[in-house]
Amino acid sequence: EPPEVIAGLDGILERFDVQGGFDEVAATSHLPLSGARLGSSVQLGGDTEQMGTNSPHAAIKVVTPGYFELLGIPLVEGRFLNRDDDAAGELAVVINQYAAERYWSGESAVGRLIAYTENEEEQPVQRRVVGVIGDVRWAGPQRDPTEELYQTHLQTTEVWRWFGRGMSFVVRERKGAPLTVADVDPDLPIVRFRSLSDVLDSSVAAPRFHGTLLGLFAWLALLLAAVGTYSVMAFSVRQRAREIGIRVAVGADRGAVMQSVMLSGARLALTGTAVGAVGALILSRFISSLLWGVGGADPLTYVVVAGLLGAVTLLVCFVPATRAARVDPVVALRAE
Repeated sequence: EPPEVIAGLDGILERFDVQGGFDEVAATSHLPLSGARLGSSVQLGGDTEQMGTNSPHAAIKVVTPGYFELLGIPLVEGRFLNRDDDAAGELAVVINQYAAERYWSGESAVGRLIAYTENEEEQPVQRRVVGVIGDVRWAGPQRDPTEELYQTHLQTTEVWRWFGRGMSFVVRERKGAPLTVADVDPDLPIVRFRSLSDVLDSSVAAPRFHGTLLGLFAWLALLLAAVGTYSVMAFSVRQRAREIGIRVAVGADRGAVMQSVMLSGARLALTGTAVGAVGALILSRFISSLLWGVGGADPLTYVVVAGLLGAVTLLVCFVPATRAARVDPVVALRAE
């Protein structure tokens, strides 16, 4: 029965606080960055008779009072959920800022009525919005926020449905006290015990691997481009040795010869950069899912990459240009 489950959960939270050596503790049906979500259609205005297939959709989370404060989730408007939001009080819900802007753009969401179901078998239940919190990225840092609704376990009809299949305790360690769960309840089936930094690392592991792999390929491509440019320019200088020797013999300035070779390399770099930029724009949509915080056509990225390629090209052209400037006209003409 819900009262028994709620009492059992509250007892576990109390033991965490008293015996486990933790300053704060809360529980949630879905941990941030986990990607898990259970959703429902919602009816704005709370009219339970108007629920339809075209109604907006939102993900539902069940949390214990103090959850938002513990994780440092900011309050945008209204108030957080608390112990007064129990079975005897009006059904309350807290929504995230993204949902507030989607549902009541430009208007206050606090005090509004909203209806939704906890499962497909129940009739929609009307709840009042008591607060708006900052957005939480449940599917990972690289994914945009979605509509989120939060209710307390004290006002949940099927607590076991939400917490029985998996519950996450969020705790803050007391200074000087070791992290321990065995002292709370030796029979409590804790599957994993990890810090939020570990959760964050896990959520970005795949994008980080893909980014590292792409970065390695990018550096390899830059190395190949540098070697190729150097080879082409060195071959060009050898092919033009007689021409350069004649120019020097008739009084051409060696600095002008060096500048000519460098300009040839610069034209080569500009051509390659232009072709590469067009190709990158065409292929950017295929890697957009791997990008976070930057678009596939970010101007700053293209400028930085073009500048890097130009600098590398001029650097590798410097050696052939120096050799060209040092060509001995007598030796060059004899070689012919």
